[in-house]
Amino acid sequence: MLSFKRVSAVRSIGFDRRKGDDVLSLLAIRFRVEGEGPEGVVELVLSGGGMIALDVECIEAQLADTGGAWETSLKPGHPGD
Repeated sequence: MLSFKRVSAVRSIGFDRRKGDDVLSLLAIRFRVEGEGPEGVVELVLSGGGMIALDVECIEAQLADTGGAWETSLKPGHPGD
């Protein structure tokens, strides 16, 4: 789970927030400074062209693992494997 604190506003584009069961893949996290900082906009870039923008006082985030590992038979290959 990824959570942000000190958020004053949230905006989203490119997906339907009413479809709560849809899976959105997080591709990138960007930060744009507003003014002299540390305030700015955290942009969560999603697959399919979606984005969530968070207006923040400063970056205060926490990432936590909330579940077990997913079993898979598919594993990436690398040269020399």
